[in-house]
Amino acid sequence: MQTLDNFDEFPDRVRRVVAGIPDSLRDELTFEMEMFVSRLELLESRGWSADFRATIEYDRIRSDLYDFLREDLVDFLQKVLVGRELPAGFPDLRPIHREVLRILREMGIYAFYPQGKDFSQTTIVERWYGWLFEENQTAPEHAAHYFTIYRNRLYSLSSSSPYGFGDLSRLVRRFIAQKEVAFSLSLEQVYRSELKLREEILFALLRRFSPRSRLDYLVAKEMIVDRSEHFISVLHREVESYFKRLLRVQGRQHRRTVEQKTSMEREVANAARLHRKQLQTDLPDGDARVQFAIAYQPFMTLSGDFYRISRISDDEYALLLCDIAGHGLGAAMYLNTVKHSFDRFVRYHHRPDRLMERMNEDLYGKLDDNFVTAISVYVHLGKRRIEYCNAGHPKGFLVYLHDQRQKIRFLRQNGRVLGVFREGGFRTDRLDLHERNRLIIYTDGLTETMNESDEMLGERGLLDLFDGTTTRPIQETIDTVQSGLRTFQGREPVADDRTLILCDLDLRVDAVLDEHHAKTSGKEPEAQKA
Repeated sequence: MQTLDNFDEFPDRVRRVVAGIPDSLRDELTFEMEMFVSRLELLESRGWSADFRATIEYDRIRSDLYDFLREDLVDFLQKVLVGRELPAGFPDLRPIHREVLRILREMGIYAFYPQGKDFSQTTIVERWYGWLFEENQTAPEHAAHYFTIYRNRLYSLSSSSPYGFGDLSRLVRRFIAQKEVAFSLSLEQVYRSELKLREEILFALLRRFSPRSRLDYLVAKEMIVDRSEHFISVLHREVESYFKRLLRVQGRQHRRTVEQKTSMEREVANAARLHRKQLQTDLPDGDARVQFAIAYQPFMTLSGDFYRISRISDDEYALLLCDIAGHGLGAAMYLNTVKHSFDRFVRYHHRPDRLMERMNEDLYGKLDDNFVTAISVYVHLGKRRIEYCNAGHPKGFLVYLHDQRQKIRFLRQNGRVLGVFREGGFRTDRLDLHERNRLIIYTDGLTETMNESDEMLGERGLLDLFDGTTTRPIQETIDTVQSGLRTFQGREPVADDRTLILCDLDLRVDAVLDEHHAKTSGKEPEAQKA
């Protein structure tokens, strides 16, 4: 390894190497020698005294450098307009001709298509743009955006510059904010293109200044490097400041969002408390012939499902189940409207079609674009029948239980949904009761349950969940159905409110009726007397 101790041997070694280089490589040799000498002078310049630096014509060199870069940019822009001498495969820059003309006017150039000018020489901007496109730094339609970076370097050498380039920090902030189409470049693109531009300018300076004055070259190089480093430093500083401001803004927005979320959660919690108060929890009991069970699962804290179960007389019961279209808060908004409508016309619960008709008239025009599906069921144990009106609701099931066998009758739709049409065309249909019966009504949140294979449960799937439950108690049955529903659903999230109502009706004329008679009359059943 050579050291400074044997530096005196270098000239002889250089002469021997040079002597062996063919004349055809003479230009390349000259270039490399100039590069080597320039590097040596650069090392020497670090020890220049202040007095020596005072003799350097910085203003002249800066002015020459400005003229050089300005001429290079003008040549390239005019070459773009003329459309000649651009290398094969160079991107089509015709879409930016308007921007090219504007920049030429900015620099006081009005000879846009000069006659007889030699455009054969490759320019700094041409090599720079070629690299940008090869590196996929930009698309042709965004080519004009990079002129801002070049002009910033150009005007940094001028004593006066356009307003947009007078404040480097402001210019960088415009890059960062990207509020204008002219500055739609990423920070990485700005940074990499600045480094490449510096490299291309220094390469051009070496060929322009070095043969005339290596000192001019070193000073010009220092100017370019210093201004480029200053630009990058400002870029880093402004980016840091931008992200600090952004974090502060995001922090304030986050705090406001949290406060709004907390406030909304309190309001929803208050609404949920009121909603729970409206839910019926005390189901009719005391009649051995009739048992009720309910599974209620809202999609969110609030629900759009509403139900009422009433005992009218010893032998009469009424059930109502409503489902407001949608789920969660949107549907729950109209829950009070539906409840008040039912309370207003509850006297018609023994006539399901009349109840649906009155509620429809009352709800018409009050639900905006929403609607309500509903099913009203009137049970008369003495007459051994049920009467129902189904207003666009999923059909219910009346299951006749005979040991392990079962027969199903459907409570089909016989009226339109509530709140949409002035006339709903409602009617009441009847179904006879057998000795043991199970009435099943529900909202579509059950049948529309999806599993992980994107399959819907459907009516058939819901009925399958009741298989093997004909002899089980009603609460055990509803627990079994809910368990089967969870198994089918798997990890798929709940997507709607769910309400399931079961009503077991046992009309067998045996000890059940005897027990019921004893309870109502205050006497002991005959079986207990024996």
